[in-house]
Amino acid sequence: MPSQFFGLTIAGSGLRASNAALNTTANNIANAQTVGYSRQTVTQQAYTALRTFTTYGCAGAGVETIAIERVRDNFYDVKYWNNNSKYGEFTAKQYYMRTIEDYFNDHYVFRFDLKVFSKSNVS
Repeated sequence: MPSQFFGLTIAGSGLRASNAALNTTANNIANAQTVGYSRQTVTQQAYTALRTFTTYGCAGAGVETIAIERVRDNFYDVKYWNNNSKYGEFTAKQYYMRTIEDYFNDHYVFRFDLKVFSKSNVS
């Protein structure tokens, strides 16, 4: 049979789990207007019950906080990663193309800028 303070242990675990959830909610509210912030959720689970060989069989042992996880959309994450990768690739290519242009000194002959292909320059 559990001790007389077992009920206080259960109550304490419930308070700690509720405190974690309340802190996470406060964090979500405080960062609601922050650009790029994604909210968090708390996952809670009951402790493994204690087997007591009395009339009722098992006694609850309280609750535990398993994880605090960030809620994200996997579709947008993959799109961001792919676009960021392409941006890095083309930034590197642009750097090396500019280096080649500088080597050949043909800055004013023809440069592959967006200004060359803008609508105002097309006749």
